[in-house]
Amino acid sequence: MRKRRRRHIFPGKTSAGLLLLAAALLMSPMTAWAGQEAWEQRVEITAHRGNSSQAPENTLAAFESAIEAGTDWIETDVTQSKDGVLVLFHDEDMERLTGRQGKIWDFTFEELKGIRPEPFMGPSFRDAGIPSLSEALDLCRGRAKMDLEIKVNGSQTADYVDRVVAMIREKGMEDQCMVTSFQYSVLERTKALAPGLKTGFITSTALTPGQSLAAADYVMLHVNLTDPQTVSQLQAQGKRVGAWTVNDYASLEKCRQSGVDNVITDRPGTIF
Repeated sequence: MRKRRRRHIFPGKTSAGLLLLAAALLMSPMTAWAGQEAWEQRVEITAHRGNSSQAPENTLAAFESAIEAGTDWIETDVTQSKDGVLVLFHDEDMERLTGRQGKIWDFTFEELKGIRPEPFMGPSFRDAGIPSLSEALDLCRGRAKMDLEIKVNGSQTADYVDRVVAMIREKGMEDQCMVTSFQYSVLERTKALAPGLKTGFITSTALTPGQSLAAADYVMLHVNLTDPQTVSQLQAQGKRVGAWTVNDYASLEKCRQSGVDNVITDRPGTIF
């Protein structure tokens, strides 16, 4: 059980955040406070690319930091190296995170292991490299659940999704992992292979009426799309609802008022 870190009543002194809190307290101070406490206790926290505010994103160091912060889930981005190894890296281009030219799929895994992140996080992370999915699953097994976002960019092999699902099974982590994607077809394939494996549909655009989400257990909305009506409608369909990326108090309060089930944040140790 994750130990909750209680957030101070005024954690972020943004005008929007204070106005939202003031409005809630005016309705009924004790009711608003009790509701806030109850929501904080039940909502899941997902560390976006690990504890990416404290360590280079999508590295084992970021995952370890997220576990130490008490996160429920660790979200990471799965793609492939040139030689087909399942690796964790968000961008297609290498430059932002490593200073190297080229695409992630231009390098073999052996080559990737020798590439280090840019030093903007400080010298203590000079040895943090690009991990494989296998390494990350081994690190997190029994310690935090894994939200595996499947990146689709046309460079992956035809059995790409199948191999992700197979690795989850090989590690005995079907009950500790979720496959998520912007591509709904990825979720359909995942459910065809492993009906019991949790899945999540990620979207930054509003859902259309009647949109099929049968293959999704979670719906991950951009935080700007969250509102009580949208969230409650999805929950009525049996979906759990996540919001990304929540890094400030105004966004967190929007999630609370909407009643989301999962908050995806770069700050798992300090968002509450």
